[in-house]
Amino acid sequence: MALLRFGEFELDVNGGQLRKGGVQVKLPPQPLQALQLLAENAGELLTREKLQKEIWSDGTFVDFDRNLNVCMAQIRAALNDDPDAPRFIQTVPRRGYRFLPHVDRVMAGAFPIRWIWLAAIAAAGAVLAVYVARHGSPSARGTRDACGAAVREFEWWAGGG
Repeated sequence: MALLRFGEFELDVNGGQLRKGGVQVKLPPQPLQALQLLAENAGELLTREKLQKEIWSDGTFVDFDRNLNVCMAQIRAALNDDPDAPRFIQTVPRRGYRFLPHVDRVMAGAFPIRWIWLAAIAAAGAVLAVYVARHGSPSARGTRDACGAAVREFEWWAGGG
């Protein structure tokens, strides 16, 4: 997985960058790692213990609660998120955090689905244009056939046919 997209943000997992509208948003390594964990598990409650286990190794001795709170504050600042009215990270008191928005996972070098659909529609339009150019419009052909039949019928009734 190369990119995680949510709202106006894009998290480049391989490159270790958070971008907003294509512009890099500075975020230190641990908050970036915490954001990645949250985004990869969007909608699920990530416990404080799971975050501790994933971000800080067993041999690391830090004031975990303080460091996690600082990490979340840095992430919220980067995302311009308000803990009292969260759009991105919801705090579940004494339990953990939940990432709120829908996250699109995009592989590196992959075309977004909308581009594939646009290419398919353009190709279908080109095929239709070539067909109409060679054979004429089906509706116009049907009109010519109907008009020709009406003229022949009129000529027959008029005694000319």
